Amino acid sequence: MVHSVEPILPFDLIQATFLVPDLTQPLSTEDLLAVRTCQLQKCPVNLASIHNCILASRHASVRQFEKQYANTIRNLDFMPGSLVLVCNTNLNMDKMKPRYLGPMVMLRHTHNGAYRLGKLDGTISKLRYAAFRLIPYYARS
Repeated sequence: MVHSVEPILPFDLIQATFLVPDLTQPLSTEDLLAVRTCQLQKCPVNLASIHNCILASRHASVRQFEKQYANTIRNLDFMPGSLVLVCNTNLNMDKMKPRYLGPMVMLRHTHNGAYRLGKLDGTISKLRYAAFRLIPYYARS
């Protein structure tokens, strides 16, 4: 840097970019040297502030996503024994076939997130159904 030679060091690029202040205008050589030495020092205070900044931005991003998609995010956690309808996603779908199949009984939730279902007569389906294909069935009384 001082002798116009760029150092090749094992350097974490993410930490280095967060350690740079906002560069809105060109810096003098002395200021640039000061910024680069601060980058190379990696002070624990600076690293802690980077960590806090990243965590805060992640939490803000999650809050913004939940706010933006509040009407479409559904957390349907079906319990065993609950009645569900299954969306019919047949490739040869025509207008005369039913949109939903069922009602079916939820038997168990597998470890990979799929559901095992059975018919109301006790027949167990060999298929596994993804959560986005299921909607709760509310019986009319």
